[in-house]
Amino acid sequence: MPNEPRIDQRSIASPSEAAGLCDELQKTIGRLTGVLVQETALLKEQRAIDIQQIESEKTDLTRSFLRQFALFKENAAYIGAKAPVAASDLGRKLRELDGHIRENLNVLEAAQAVSRGVVQAIFNVAEKENAGPLRYGSDAALSRGPAHRATTISLDQFS
Repeated sequence: MPNEPRIDQRSIASPSEAAGLCDELQKTIGRLTGVLVQETALLKEQRAIDIQQIESEKTDLTRSFLRQFALFKENAAYIGAKAPVAASDLGRKLRELDGHIRENLNVLEAAQAVSRGVVQAIFNVAEKENAGPLRYGSDAALSRGPAHRATTISLDQFS
């Protein structure tokens, strides 16, 4: 992200750097949480098209978070020893983020289940309408013949 300070070094060498990394991670988590909350609300309101507008921000924040968190993990022992309060606060923020991610996934799974149900219902109706005429088979039993035309269902899906 343009306004984000670059963390290029691979080791944290001072308590202030440790606290600074925790602070930057907390800010990134806060912004990422805001985007997830917004996305979850849009999903609940069935406004999937509007989600596309926040996807690039979510992707950028996720990349930033993963980069910062990798640096944190490499230096976790030092950070825990030299900036325990900042590390504890960061742990709390991570647990909050996890809760928002879980809620977002639950809402997304529910929306996908509804979509699958709608598509299946449409398919069932289309299949029934295009089942073909009733006819007598070789054993004089009444049966449906093959459909006169193929039934095609096409969906555009984005992730």
